[in-house]
Amino acid sequence: MLVRHCCVTSLLALILTGSATAQTVMLGEAPLPDSCCRVQLSLDLKGKITFQQNGKTVTVEHNATAAHDYVERVLDAKGTTADRTARIYQTAKATIAGQTRLLRPERAFMVARRIKDQLVTYSPAGPLFGEEMELTEHFDTLALPGLLPGRQIKVGESWSVPPAVMQAICDLDALDAQAKQELTCKLKAVDGDLALVSMQGTVSGIQLGAAVSIRVDAKSKLVFDLKRKRIIELDWRQSDQRQQGPATPNLSADVIIKLQRSPVDTPKELGQFAVLSLPIEPPARLTNIVQRDAKGKFEFQHSREWQDVGEHNGQRVLKLVTA
Repeated sequence: MLVRHCCVTSLLALILTGSATAQTVMLGEAPLPDSCCRVQLSLDLKGKITFQQNGKTVTVEHNATAAHDYVERVLDAKGTTADRTARIYQTAKATIAGQTRLLRPERAFMVARRIKDQLVTYSPAGPLFGEEMELTEHFDTLALPGLLPGRQIKVGESWSVPPAVMQAICDLDALDAQAKQELTCKLKAVDGDLALVSMQGTVSGIQLGAAVSIRVDAKSKLVFDLKRKRIIELDWRQSDQRQQGPATPNLSADVIIKLQRSPVDTPKELGQFAVLSLPIEPPARLTNIVQRDAKGKFEFQHSREWQDVGEHNGQRVLKLVTA
């Protein structure tokens, strides 16, 4: 694990003891292209799934944890957010309902690409299994810099997060145009080279055809390194209400995502030789999903518009979900 540059609790103590200066600082990341960071992510989800069975409403617990450790190099950027990155995963695993999912070592080299406002991850080495796609399309670090305003901010001043960043950070296919979207950040304190920013608000939208309402808890916060001009720590807390959709059940959940991010030198695995041949637009043979029978009876590929909804009477069931 990386040594933490700052303990969030110590920064909170500064707020409580009073750091009442009208200090102004620049909150914006340094140019993103060719920058490289090590990212460590953890997720803890505690929720409940509700569905109908034999005419009765059934509720079951749905808990999950995940851990990711990877080095990410920005290849292309638009404004304050990255558009395409290359990654080398040291760790990518999740435990859902007691079952552990892992990324195959031969798929450790990944590309994350924003296509039509959606995050798509793929491996240049070949197509992913469905669980590997879900495993690597985690919290969107490409959009992370967009939480900052990119201008001078005073301690105590607030700003609104742009809609595109809200959509990406909250992992939505689209925002609800009829709902009021309010995701606000506030500069709480500055301690030397570190700035503490809090976040809170509500975001509503659509994911896989289902309506989603998200409340970002006021305990959410990030730490920005003023000297290196990078977000180095994030504690993101949200409560989800997800209605039943064509390929997903009704879900209510509390989610905690913690991130450690540290600028590093570009490793050889992400050097110019490694990324030079990467296509700007990935071909279908790389973005397709591989489905295979656990007993090895069959294997086939399909596009990502088809969602795996499990097995029924011994048959694999897919549903086509389009925007």
